[in-house]
Amino acid sequence: MQKNMGTNTKTPLLEAKNLKIAFAGAKGFIKAVEGIDFFVNEGECAAIVGESGCGKSVTALSVLKLLNGPPALYTADKLSFVSSKGEIDILSASETEMRAIRGNEISMIYQDASTSLNPVLTVGEQIAEMFLYHRGMNKKNAEAASVELMEKIGLFPAAKRFKQFPHELSGGMKQRILIAMATACKPRLMLADEPTTALDVTVQAQILKLIADLRAENGMAVLFITHDLGAVRAAADRVYVMYCGKIMEEGYTDELIDSPLHPYTKGLIGSVPDLDMKKGERLVQIPKNVPHPLDKPSGCFFSDRCIECESICKKYMPPLTRIGESRAVRCWKVRGV
Repeated sequence: MQKNMGTNTKTPLLEAKNLKIAFAGAKGFIKAVEGIDFFVNEGECAAIVGESGCGKSVTALSVLKLLNGPPALYTADKLSFVSSKGEIDILSASETEMRAIRGNEISMIYQDASTSLNPVLTVGEQIAEMFLYHRGMNKKNAEAASVELMEKIGLFPAAKRFKQFPHELSGGMKQRILIAMATACKPRLMLADEPTTALDVTVQAQILKLIADLRAENGMAVLFITHDLGAVRAAADRVYVMYCGKIMEEGYTDELIDSPLHPYTKGLIGSVPDLDMKKGERLVQIPKNVPHPLDKPSGCFFSDRCIECESICKKYMPPLTRIGESRAVRCWKVRGV
């Protein structure tokens, strides 16, 4: 793990600099992501955390270049991925080059397993497609590899599950199928977009452990998209806190969660139930909602919801400033900004 997040000494597996994403609408361009920097090193898990509507999922989709063309427009000073054949500039990569990467070197787990799986194909056929398309296996070998993978991720009896359709499986089982599809080709990077959404706590823990085990076994890096800070503590090495398309805070997981600097990070952490809470102690409630992308406040985007807001916060957007070797924060009230 690198010692300085501001000057990463490793060559990142994935790196974005000044990434901007906008969507053309009737009232003008809707800015979903407003110039963010992030990276993921080989073998590590980095998380992007924030409420719904903050730009997390579109950031992940941009990595696979699935937002290409109208009405979406995205630009960056750099958006690169180090594949097994060398570094690739994602922005200039052709569709043919991206097809070779998607599912093979970069995979993705989408947040809704029920709508991500094809309802008219058996789950086994959908896993087998990965081996057929990316590994050039014949049908017999692809089916055998799929059954073996299903056993590995805990879907028993695998031969029976192979022939079942998505509607015949529970939510946790369907999520395991998505993970099987995402890891079939042993990708260098997996994008996990809310992989535990709509699952009960026990199944969430099982899914997170499965991802961690596969990550350790395959040396796979993970970009984890979530709003669940409990899952972040269990899974991620580093965290980027995102709000209204901006990175508000970043740091190593334990340090950031134990000692949050930004009022938004504090609100997210305080809104999570804690077993050590005293009787009568209330959870933190962040006032109002995430603003519409066309109606963001002037100055700091969090100013209209921040209980620590001052006059400068309403006038100027604070810069993302390094605090020590491993932290960065975008807040006028933090010393050093």
